Amino acid sequence: MVLDPGELVRAESGLIFSAYNGKGGLDLWKSIGPERAGTLRVKDFTPLLADLSPLEPTRVGTRVFFTAEAPEHGRELWVTDGTPEGTREVKDLWPGPIGSFPQSLFEFNGLLYFSAVDEKNGQELWRSDGTAEGTFLVEDLEPGVEGSSPQSLTLGGGGSLYFVVERGSYRVLMWSNGEAGAVELFRVDEMNTLESLTLVGRRLFFLTASMHDHMTELWMTDGGQPVLLKMFSEVHELATMGGRLYLSASSMEDPAGVELWRSDGTAAGTLRVKDLRLGAEASMPQSFTVLGRRIFFSADDGVHGRELWVSDGTAAGTQLFEDLLVGEMGSSPEVLTAIQGHLFFYANKEGSGRTPWMSDGTMEGTLPIEGPTAEAHTSEMQALPSGEFMRSGWNVFFTAEDGPRGQKLWALPFRPAGRCPIATPPAP
Repeated sequence: MVLDPGELVRAESGLIFSAYNGKGGLDLWKSIGPERAGTLRVKDFTPLLADLSPLEPTRVGTRVFFTAEAPEHGRELWVTDGTPEGTREVKDLWPGPIGSFPQSLFEFNGLLYFSAVDEKNGQELWRSDGTAEGTFLVEDLEPGVEGSSPQSLTLGGGGSLYFVVERGSYRVLMWSNGEAGAVELFRVDEMNTLESLTLVGRRLFFLTASMHDHMTELWMTDGGQPVLLKMFSEVHELATMGGRLYLSASSMEDPAGVELWRSDGTAAGTLRVKDLRLGAEASMPQSFTVLGRRIFFSADDGVHGRELWVSDGTAAGTQLFEDLLVGEMGSSPEVLTAIQGHLFFYANKEGSGRTPWMSDGTMEGTLPIEGPTAEAHTSEMQALPSGEFMRSGWNVFFTAEDGPRGQKLWALPFRPAGRCPIATPPAP
């Protein structure tokens, strides 16, 4: 039995994920759906130590890289093709039981880039082609045993790679072509954050935030010197659509609170789309996802509760999509995910609690997925669906509470026509 599935990643051979095996251990699994024998254990990782589970599954080509821990090597980089014989440790970067603790796994130009620690260089940028010989340090950006701690690896325009490092008391934005010789573009001191790197076309947007005055700045670069676009009092979420950046934010000079904003990469073109909740209270847009030429999100207008909204980027085209649960509490949609012209999400349903939903982008075609439901729980113990929706093969996978049996993996046979079919748990 597969319980409490972890991160899901789509591989060529099926869905790869970690989960408890029902006997106290965490394993690496593969599923192709609800077909008989469609879910198989790929590898058992140390059943006695739950915190040694596989982490950060990342697809590169036909394989999936991840990190896992073995007593003799510590946490190191692994790779799988979805078969037991094709699952192996790539390289012991820090020989012995300590482990190099790879993290920030990221696919770039058909290779895996990641940060890892070794005894000589500290935490630095590495890359791997899946072989021991092809796994090596890209560059020692901050000499010494501490290292530069690369993070926030992000694809840039024109085949470039952006990431953030620490140099002394500074956080630094770097540009790279994947080889040695990364270029510093921008830096802030240690009392500021540098985060939320988001590519829009060939331009990179990012945020800096001060720990002194709690102001957040929106910046943009096309590979050169970054330009300050606007200062905000709060920024919560970023998304891209139609060559523009969309964000949930509030500014000091605007009393509207946290609302929907957009930016075209210029200061003049960075503006609020619409005030969804009139007055100083905020509608707090969140869970942005793009479906076609519209962006869907949840927000609370103070009348319908937190419900599903949609925008084409204009004030007139930003409106309540549907009041899924009538009343001031709302249905609270979350984990919005676009898959092949359809929107998947979790929301409350009257009489059924938390339920997965599917929409074809029309009100008539927005329906709960039959099968898994979450029982009504008290505030002290509330079990909700969790995790993103993931398409693999002919199925859309997701995790949801199955009453007293706990969190399980479900598969929805995805045939985009008519009413939502019934979701079923993959066969063990």
